[in-house]
Amino acid sequence: MGQRIVIQYSIDMDELENEVERLLSCAVEKIDTAHTTAHETDKELMSLFTMERIDNLRKQLAAIDHTLRDVSSIIDSYVTHRSQESLNIHPIIDSTTTEELLKRQHNYEVTS
Repeated sequence: MGQRIVIQYSIDMDELENEVERLLSCAVEKIDTAHTTAHETDKELMSLFTMERIDNLRKQLAAIDHTLRDVSSIIDSYVTHRSQESLNIHPIIDSTTTEELLKRQHNYEVTS
């Protein structure tokens, strides 16, 4: 497995589900390939072939993990965005409260 880099790009919200589905399908294909690799057999278990097969399987599993981590991160960001959007978070600033906090923190009077 080669070096990994992080890329960032934007897409329309309408395309997000399709992109997540594409990434998830890619991970499933990698799982199928890893499953096939795991079932390749050699007459002699303690061989160079078996060692190479196991190394290849470990690399495939690492690639699957990276892809699934990316999918999970995208879904987490989406859910966070949607929950913040639904809450319509806008901090309410009460000037009296702000003045009182400043007085306590800095021990001085705030004058308007």
